[in-house]
Amino acid sequence: MPESIQSIFEHHDLIEAIVAALEMRDFHTSNHSERVSNMTERICTLMELPIEERQLYHIAADLHDISYVPRHKLVSLLAGIRS
Repeated sequence: MPESIQSIFEHHDLIEAIVAALEMRDFHTSNHSERVSNMTERICTLMELPIEERQLYHIAADLHDISYVPRHKLVSLLAGIRS
């Protein structure tokens, strides 16, 4: 497995925490990414994809809406996580 993909797996908890924190700010998007990633996981399981590939799709689903977050909000959230 390429090192870059392994790094993504190692930071999956951080990715989920960032997405959850962003979604908490808006009632209408609450748990949206979690629902999408869970559906993605089920589809990948039905397709009998290898576990590493299912995990990668799961993480991609977590991040699918990240581009809608204003950059300043993402930067301030990450700064808060670091401290």
